[in-house]
Amino acid sequence: MTALSLSSVDAAVFAWLNAGPEPTPAILALATFLSEMTPDLAGAGLLAAAVAGGPALRRSILRTVLGMLLAWITVTALRKGFPMPRPAALKAGWQWLAHGGSSSFPSHHAAGAFACWCGLALSPSLRSKRLLVGCGLAIAVGIAWSRVYLGVHFPRDVVAGAGLGCISAILLTAALGQVGWWWRQRRHEKAARLSGAGGSAERAQAADQSA
Repeated sequence: MTALSLSSVDAAVFAWLNAGPEPTPAILALATFLSEMTPDLAGAGLLAAAVAGGPALRRSILRTVLGMLLAWITVTALRKGFPMPRPAALKAGWQWLAHGGSSSFPSHHAAGAFACWCGLALSPSLRSKRLLVGCGLAIAVGIAWSRVYLGVHFPRDVVAGAGLGCISAILLTAALGQVGWWWRQRRHEKAARLSGAGGSAERAQAADQSA
């Protein structure tokens, strides 16, 4: 018995997106590449950008990676609380990618992809680069589609994963923004105290000289 029943809409969308018994070889190759290779290439790209970029870009990438980590932890926790079989376990559709029998809901791939895209889109240093952000969204959507096309996830899995990825990135960015604001306030208060202490010392020295 599953924690969440498969709705007729989810089943219909899965049947429409799934590769079927005779997929087009080029589309199958594209889906396999998006599902298996793109996450590794994205990780390598983030690492290379962090090494070659400036401090602002490195901070943006760190926030993005932390958002992805939060998404991964959230998805893992939900999978333990709501164990869901994969399509193959329910004999639904056609599976074109070897996969274990782990819980299907939500999708780790979709959560990570959308957390990465949303984290980069929220970055002040990358917000103006619309082409880059648009490409990131296209890749995230492609990864989510590929998981359903290859038969390892239902649509609900990737939709839930995408939502959790975006929420994780937004919450992480907001939390770090608050921490940064608090840290800047402390620095300003400390600078003001030091400035006040210096001014008091100067006034005392001037009073001693006049006496």
